[in-house]
Amino acid sequence: MEGVLPAGRPEELQAALAGAGAETTVVAPDRVEVTGATPERIGLLAADHAIPIFETSTETSNLEDVFFQLTARADNGDAL
Repeated sequence: MEGVLPAGRPEELQAALAGAGAETTVVAPDRVEVTGATPERIGLLAADHAIPIFETSTETSNLEDVFFQLTARADNGDAL
């Protein structure tokens, strides 16, 4: 899953998910971006730590998005 979760105590959720092998970033005071965990795994970890999650959403990239990201980097002179 890739998604952003509005959550109470985002730093605690981030630590729990990172401990389970997911990549996480706190992107706002109440939001955690997660990669590498299913929604079910996220929900179970949050429940185990009594951390409320108010919503989950999944973001996916399509081939066109990936192409534009790669070509934008090339146009800026960044290495791929």
